[in-house]
Amino acid sequence: MRKLVNILITFLALLVSIDHVLAQGLLIKTKDHDECTKLCNEMVFNCNAGIWTKTKNKEEGWCLLWQNSKPPTINSSLAIYMPSETECEGLKKRLGGQFWWKKDDIGLNGWCIEGKPPVSKFKPDLSKVWKSNQGYGEIHWVQGWYGDKTKTITINNQYWDNSEKKYVVEGKWGRTKSSSNGGFKFLFDSPNSFSGKWWYSTKPTSKNNWSGKSK
Repeated sequence: MRKLVNILITFLALLVSIDHVLAQGLLIKTKDHDECTKLCNEMVFNCNAGIWTKTKNKEEGWCLLWQNSKPPTINSSLAIYMPSETECEGLKKRLGGQFWWKKDDIGLNGWCIEGKPPVSKFKPDLSKVWKSNQGYGEIHWVQGWYGDKTKTITINNQYWDNSEKKYVVEGKWGRTKSSSNGGFKFLFDSPNSFSGKWWYSTKPTSKNNWSGKSK
């Protein structure tokens, strides 16, 4: 009887501290993972999994209690079924982490998934004029020059790097009025921006920053 009373008291206390009711369980603020596990063991319903995530820049964290055998995942990432993208944004603010929204194929509901959204393959439009951030001037990829027409740039290779999730452009640069020349490797993290390195052919290990964006 005493154990039942303690369980009921714990449950009533939780009703006050519950921040959010999820489709599969509850979201409760706790001070650490041990307290989260304890709550899971004392829950009235059959709580089989308790996950604790530390709040950004704070000592306490959020305890996610699940009724299922284990929290649902998508590609090994925590996935919470929610009624809208707005709810997902609210959970993101509460946990202080990264979550992204994936709409369900049926209805308005969807999954709020922990982590960064997957990057789809893209190819930057190099037929456009691009602008350098370091003062190297405009880059005219197709015409083969940057800054002014005495500074040449040639693309030798370009491809999608699946491990980096970035588009890679490699090539050479040179001068029409001198023998200066070298190479470069640019990584495009989006269709509109890149960052990378350039170097002299005589000093291939001494690399310099070069970044830019499309105009």
